[in-house]
Amino acid sequence: MIRFAAVLPLLAALTACGAGSKPESQLARQANAICTTYSRAVDALKAPASMPETATYAAKAHALFATSTRKLHRLTPRPADAAYYRAWLALVDEALRRVAALEHAARARDEATINALGQATTRARVKSDALARSLGFTACAAAG
Repeated sequence: MIRFAAVLPLLAALTACGAGSKPESQLARQANAICTTYSRAVDALKAPASMPETATYAAKAHALFATSTRKLHRLTPRPADAAYYRAWLALVDEALRRVAALEHAARARDEATINALGQATTRARVKSDALARSLGFTACAAAG
């Protein structure tokens, strides 16, 4: 039987949001709006309680995440922020691939892969959240 606790870090990472107090740049306002819209949409999904539900949840979350990721890729950072923004987007793209992999692993009932994806997500969130916060993307990072 799958340990759904191992899936929770991956699913929680999909809906992480935080708050900050420094003034927002135009890029930060746009990214925060995209992340907030995404988080609200994912929050509205029914949390999975079984392997088939996890696959369905991941498919829906993946579609929402892919849309948000495309929107984030269309934003234009200031030259001073460009390197950090590209690095952050690369991590977002990796997260998107992990969500797709979660769907496939759940459909295959592959608990080992699901657990590995959860662990990889937990590790990746540290760097992703730090970059997001440094860019002022408070709605795109876990609170902390």
